[in-house]
Amino acid sequence: MENITVKVLDLYLDTENPRHEPISDREKIISHLVKTEKIKSLAKDISEKGISPLDLPAVIKDKNGNNIVVEGNRRICALTLLNDPELSPDGEKAYFTGLSEKSDVVPEVINCVLFKSREEANVWIELRHNGEQGGVGLVTWDAVQKARFFHASDNTLALKLLDYAEQKKIITTAQRQNKILTTISRFIGNPIFRSTLGITTGRSDPNVKIDVSREEFDRALKKFFDDLLSGENNVTSRSKKDDWEKYAKKLKTDGFAPKSHVEETDLIEKTQKKPSELKPGTPPGVTKANNPSPDLRKYIIPSDFKVTIKDKIIKRAFDELRDINCDDYTLASSLVCRAFLENIYSRFYEKAYGNHPSGMQTHNVLDKVIKKIEEDKDALSKLQLNALGALRRVQNNENNVLSPRTLGAFAHAGWYPDAKSLKREWDNISPIISYILKDI
Repeated sequence: MENITVKVLDLYLDTENPRHEPISDREKIISHLVKTEKIKSLAKDISEKGISPLDLPAVIKDKNGNNIVVEGNRRICALTLLNDPELSPDGEKAYFTGLSEKSDVVPEVINCVLFKSREEANVWIELRHNGEQGGVGLVTWDAVQKARFFHASDNTLALKLLDYAEQKKIITTAQRQNKILTTISRFIGNPIFRSTLGITTGRSDPNVKIDVSREEFDRALKKFFDDLLSGENNVTSRSKKDDWEKYAKKLKTDGFAPKSHVEETDLIEKTQKKPSELKPGTPPGVTKANNPSPDLRKYIIPSDFKVTIKDKIIKRAFDELRDINCDDYTLASSLVCRAFLENIYSRFYEKAYGNHPSGMQTHNVLDKVIKKIEEDKDALSKLQLNALGALRRVQNNENNVLSPRTLGAFAHAGWYPDAKSLKREWDNISPIISYILKDI
């Protein structure tokens, strides 16, 4: 097998696709897939985010040298219609045309994996589509794993309570493995039950807060877990709304519910990490605090990023970006960050090349900017060279959180940004952004 680059419209849908009976006509294949395989939803997602870099289509060559898609026919069908809406089934042309015209992330060329034969490809296709196969195939995430990844799901609060209960030794690690997350989530999803425990935040909020004394909270939580693990007082997966509220009332009448309210605090108390020992010979005045984790600051741009900005528009965007709490207003931060970066790229381009053509996309502008800087890369420090490499990765990877296409998707609410990723990627490219700002 080998990786190849192919124009989307040069790819042929598989006439032997398991998703349908053998169909030899391309138009009929497209019509069937659109009708039965949710191609419209997939096309909409692609038009907003681009294609996933985690999944490459698999192709083989037919006797005429054509690239036949043996894995990824839904994606290629969607991409085909986004690239050429004229191929849409009757009545669907306007839909795909609308998606295509509004998007700047639909690729005309994609990477594929070329296999020598269908049999060679089938070995890997089976792993993808034939279940877990004892761990050899794709193993789906359980509820706990999904909650950890997605952070703000209906199971988030329940997961935090499990973390807290294990940390406080209210439950053991073994007890935690008893598939109890969903039942906890059902009880915690009820606002009356949450209020009884003293929890003030919702079931999807990762920053859990309580307004009762921790001692009383722990006592109530222990009673809840004891009943859950024993199945007492109808604390089971079969319980309903009335059962949750009756149980909340019982906690009060039996004296387990917290009674005294205090100032709202975080459930899981935040602790600062102690700075590690410095290496012998470290220059005076240098401490671990000189390089703090980006996860601990509130803003995309750290306070020690010092630059002089002459352009008034860029300066205003910069000042606003410095004032927006990225943790609390992540989407707003990403939108101002987009304006800040795009204006920087444009000003540098104009200085280097003159006005860029009307309608030139930002990722193309950025490509030109990087190439211009690379012409004089001998003048860059090692830190700036590393940052230039990071900026090239931003430009090449459309799914990078700071790529022009991803920032554009945030602007259209097609994808919600992650605060930590924004701050970390900013730190990766900031030395070269500082270099660019000095030159415009």
